[in-house]
Amino acid sequence: MDTLEYGDLQVKLGNINKNPAGYYAKLVRDRESPPTTYETRGQRQAREDAEWQRQRERGEAQRLQDAYDEYRKQEIEHYIAEELTTEGRDKLIRLELDECRRKYPDLPKGTIDEMVLRGVRQRIGEHIKLLTFEEFREREQPGSAPKPSSARRI
Repeated sequence: MDTLEYGDLQVKLGNINKNPAGYYAKLVRDRESPPTTYETRGQRQAREDAEWQRQRERGEAQRLQDAYDEYRKQEIEHYIAEELTTEGRDKLIRLELDECRRKYPDLPKGTIDEMVLRGVRQRIGEHIKLLTFEEFREREQPGSAPKPSSARRI
């Protein structure tokens, strides 16, 4: 079939102007194969299917990563709102603020403030009990929202 498909292409492209029927007969009689550079319909379909599958898997991986990031964010926010004491919060802010000012003395206050908040959340995320990505992936079911875990005090 690949040979006849290749023959069809050659006729369609005008590469075979004289006696196309004879050209087909010769291809079949001599059992000629298309050049290795020719992509048959089957090969093209397999390549496109594989590419579609890779794109689907990348999309699913990104969806899962986004869901995991959101889970972590919610857990950290829950911990800050429900578990972190005022003293603990103030201590973390002071630690981050001192570190940011030491490392980046010339940055504007607004930038430092953003970095401090990010740093506080990162420290909290490192110290509370959160699912690993692998645990989250195993637990994740399509359409289900992540359930809050019991965060522990730092």
